[in-house]
Amino acid sequence: MSRRKQVVLLLGICTICAALLVPMLGKTGTSKTVSGGLPSEQQPLTIDNGSEDVATIRIAVSMNEEEFDYWQTGNEQFEARFPQIKVAWTNFPEPDAYAKWKDTAHSGEPFDILLLDSNRVREFAVQGYLLPADDIFTGDSLADQLEALTDLLKWNGSMWGVPLDCDPMLVIWQNELLKQAGLSEPPERWTSFVKGFATLQAASPAVGPVNLELSDPRQVVAWLGLFKPNAQTAANLQPLNNEMKDQLLFLDMFSKTLTEEGRVKGDSAAAKFQSGKLLSAVMPWSEYRTMILSGKGDFSVARHSPLSWTGGRSFALSAQSLWPEQARLWMNEMVIKGSNLDRYEKFGMLPVRKSVYGVEFESDNLESKPPYWVLGLFKNKAFMPDPAWSGRWEKWNSLWNAAAQQPAQELDMERIIRDWNGSS
Repeated sequence: MSRRKQVVLLLGICTICAALLVPMLGKTGTSKTVSGGLPSEQQPLTIDNGSEDVATIRIAVSMNEEEFDYWQTGNEQFEARFPQIKVAWTNFPEPDAYAKWKDTAHSGEPFDILLLDSNRVREFAVQGYLLPADDIFTGDSLADQLEALTDLLKWNGSMWGVPLDCDPMLVIWQNELLKQAGLSEPPERWTSFVKGFATLQAASPAVGPVNLELSDPRQVVAWLGLFKPNAQTAANLQPLNNEMKDQLLFLDMFSKTLTEEGRVKGDSAAAKFQSGKLLSAVMPWSEYRTMILSGKGDFSVARHSPLSWTGGRSFALSAQSLWPEQARLWMNEMVIKGSNLDRYEKFGMLPVRKSVYGVEFESDNLESKPPYWVLGLFKNKAFMPDPAWSGRWEKWNSLWNAAAQQPAQELDMERIIRDWNGSS
């Protein structure tokens, strides 16, 4: 072959290789992935607004109407900034939401984004319903997230959700009654609680030990996980050990008071607690914030148990998304860069970004900013639900919903203990 023919052949090969390489490089600024959908690098998410195609991303949520309306206002602002993207929301009743979302993955009408309880994200990821969310976090945004919440979203080396907020379950104590019980701070051990309450009851027989709603399985878990070393056993919904059985049998002794108060939500239950007729109460952060803002009572929060796994929510990217890049952009703009404090003021749910919490020596202002000490609730080792956890949670939920329907005199904790330990 002549040298000229060799040069022509070489140029032809180079031209073909360049043509094949261009589609592989993708658009500048997009997030690249490698085999299996795992991120190879993180770059700012951008969408080419010069395109004539309008993408409609569909978001599935389960929330009250007030919050749903709040998000619609945010959507209008987002669509004004990104006119090539439209956002359509569907609000599902809570009891049916998760089953219906899984059904849509097979129905041909998939959603692009799901708002999941954070402790169910791994379940959806393991079952193949989600895409990784690593490339949604850009710059230092991941480092600003609370690790106790992001740990729940990790599986197989990737993040599978974007935390939105958290409403952890707390145990609140009446300070004056703690003193009367001979306790300088909330007890960390079950034996300390029993001894202290016996002292208190001897002086004030009408005082109740704890208020919780039996129909809320999260509150029962918070009570069982309150005392060392039972937090992880309770969070993982494992069979009840002897001490946890004693906690439930103790409640059985006060079932009439517990059941009456447990079925009264809001002001009536809070009034009894604030008036000094209850030693302790289980409630989510949002209710505690409302109670403190009312300015009545002197309370302490038990901060020694890792209860922060409860009440967290995360947006996740559906594996069936028709517009994954647009969905990633929406989550980055509306969730990661979103107004954490604005949502906190309106709904009382704790932000997931460390940077928005008050500084250590700043006076508490619970209305507009969560106080610095709350960050301590998230320092314990995070709870990591296994794939079978959701099945156990459904059984736990059914057990306590049924118990809450029983009259006080018919509430049988020994039967509940047998039913649970036999089914776990």
